[in-house]
Amino acid sequence: MKSYFAKYFPVEGEIKEGDTTFYENKFKKVEMLGKTLVIWNGECHIQILKEKKYKLFLCSRDIQIGDTYYNESFEFTKYPNKSIAGSSTEWVGENGSYKVIGEISPEAIWVKENDEFEEEEIKRVPTLYPNSDWIEGSEKRGYESFFKIKGPCGHFH
Repeated sequence: MKSYFAKYFPVEGEIKEGDTTFYENKFKKVEMLGKTLVIWNGECHIQILKEKKYKLFLCSRDIQIGDTYYNESFEFTKYPNKSIAGSSTEWVGENGSYKVIGEISPEAIWVKENDEFEEEEIKRVPTLYPNSDWIEGSEKRGYESFFKIKGPCGHFH
């Protein structure tokens, strides 16, 4: 198992062309058809009505004391500021627990949910868009950086 993985989260904000939404148990890219936002369901275009906007985030199961992380119910939880069993200084997430590290660059178009990465395959860069979208239901904080992922071409996007 690699150290990092990609996961979609619903984010706040209005859906625009090129964004991702979740429809019929699949993540779909939003397109413009005339003046209407639509998705392709494999047979025809469907107008999106109340769908939510999603973005890919880099996550890790390596949860340190004091980290805020998601539990198996997808709720943010603050890990206690004390050691486990009196001496441990870290805890590896169990039962689906993980922490969100930051947003994955929208230029990394080949990255899919649950793709896994090693540290040398990711590069942290300052955000190009301050006040970036927040994960819905999180502690109202934007991410101050995003992550480029090394592509099949060997470059970071």
